[in-house]
Amino acid sequence: MKNGAFFRFLGYLVAGLYIAAVEYFIGWESLLSVWTEIPAAPMLSAFGCVIASYFVRGFRLHQYFRQETKGQYLKSLSIVLNHNAWNNLLPARLGEVSLPLLLNRAFQISGLSSVAALLWFRLLDVFVLLSLAGLSASIYFFSPGSPLLMILGLLVSILFGTLPIFATLIINQIRPRFKTKSAPEESESRMIRIKRKLIDSLPTRSGILFSSLILTWLNWVLKLFALALVFSVLSDLSFLYGVFAILGGELTSILPLHGPGGLGTYAAGMLISLQFLGIQSDSILSAAANAHLFLLSTALFGGGFGMILKKLR
Repeated sequence: MKNGAFFRFLGYLVAGLYIAAVEYFIGWESLLSVWTEIPAAPMLSAFGCVIASYFVRGFRLHQYFRQETKGQYLKSLSIVLNHNAWNNLLPARLGEVSLPLLLNRAFQISGLSSVAALLWFRLLDVFVLLSLAGLSASIYFFSPGSPLLMILGLLVSILFGTLPIFATLIINQIRPRFKTKSAPEESESRMIRIKRKLIDSLPTRSGILFSSLILTWLNWVLKLFALALVFSVLSDLSFLYGVFAILGGELTSILPLHGPGGLGTYAAGMLISLQFLGIQSDSILSAAANAHLFLLSTALFGGGFGMILKKLR
C-alpha cells in the first residue's frame, strides 16, 4: 500500500473511531442538544467572523493573481469557498488538489503557478499559526510576573510570523541563478526542472508579498477569534484557553494523517493542547466536538454559497 493510500485509510479509521467514541462517551443526541441551550449572540458573532475570514481569503487570492483576476473578485471568492469546502471534507489534504483545477478552469492559470501560490499561502498559514501560538504562550506563561519576558516573547513571535517574507525577498535577489533555462540540460532531472519552475512562479513584487502576509494575519485573527469564542462558550473555559484549543486543532491540519472533515484529528489536537496546559474537564470533549462541527458547518455553508456565486456569474 502506497503512503498516500495508507494515510487515507488511517484517516478514515480515525474518523470512524472518533464517531464511535463520541457516541459511547457522550452520545450524539446529547452532544447536539447543547446548541439549544447556548446564547445566540456569540454564535452569530463567531459565524460572522468566520464568513468574514472567507472574504479575506478570497481577496488574498484575488490580490495574488491580480492580473489574471482583475475585476473578478466574486469569481475568486467562489474558488476559495469551494476549495475550502473540499479541503475540509476530503481526507489527507486531498482537497488541496481542487485549487489548481478551479483556477485553471476559471482563469486559465497554469498548474505550476497555482501550486506555487498554494505553497506560498500554506507557508504563510503555518508561520502565522505558529506565531499566534507564540503570542498566546507569551501572554499565558509570562503575563503574571514577567512583563519583560512577555514583551520579548511577543516581539519574537511577531518576527517569526514575517520570516517567509524575508526569505522570499532573499530568493528574489538570487532568483537569476535559479531561473529556468530556455534549453535545460538533458542530464537535468525532471524534479529539478519542476523545482526551478516553482521558484520562477513565486511572487516577485513586494506588494503581493506584503499584502499576502497582512491578509493571512487578518484571516487567522478573525477565524481564531471566532472559534475560540465558540469553544469558550461551550466549555465555560476562558477565551485564552479557547485560543490554545483551536490552535492545537488547526495545527493538526498540516499532518499527513488527516481524516475526512478532520474528524478525530482536529478534536484530538484541541484536547492535547489543553492537557499540555493541565486543563481537564468533563465538558472539554463535548466542546471540542461541537466547535469542530461549527467549523464544518461554516465550511459547508461557504461551499454552498460558492456554488451559488458560480451559477450567478
